[in-house]
Amino acid sequence: IRIQGLYYRNQQALATQISAAMASDFSMQAIREKISNPENLELAMPLIREQLDEFFRTRLVKDLPYVAPFLGEKTIQSLKDLFIRELTTLFPDIMQQFAGNLTQQFDLQDQLTRRLSDPQTTKKLENMLRPPLRRAALLGLLVGLAVGLAQLALAVLTS
Repeated sequence: IRIQGLYYRNQQALATQISAAMASDFSMQAIREKISNPENLELAMPLIREQLDEFFRTRLVKDLPYVAPFLGEKTIQSLKDLFIRELTTLFPDIMQQFAGNLTQQFDLQDQLTRRLSDPQTTKKLENMLRPPLRRAALLGLLVGLAVGLAQLALAVLTS
């Protein structure tokens, strides 16, 4: 029985099995919840306010100059508040739908299988596993030596 090359002969099958196990343990629902969490909107709110302010004060006036006379400070503030309230109610649904589409388009098991089948990933795994496997082989050697010496000692003492 040859152990050397065992991984390479079964690399695709092993990659498929490992990726299936990992994908089943990985929760896409957790990602959806993380993406659509309203706290993310709160983190982005300063940037959103800044962008809305810039939009109403510059781009809207530039693109629709006939609206400029009607846009005072109070109107801009009211429009910003209105947009932010609407965004706050829409954000979780939009992000939930976005995350749902993303998870449908992203096949985690396929991605993992391809990565695990990649020769460069194989080299990285070999380099990572080489030291622990050497230690395991050395431990096996020492245990075998100790058992052999104990057996020899018992054989000598009993004869």
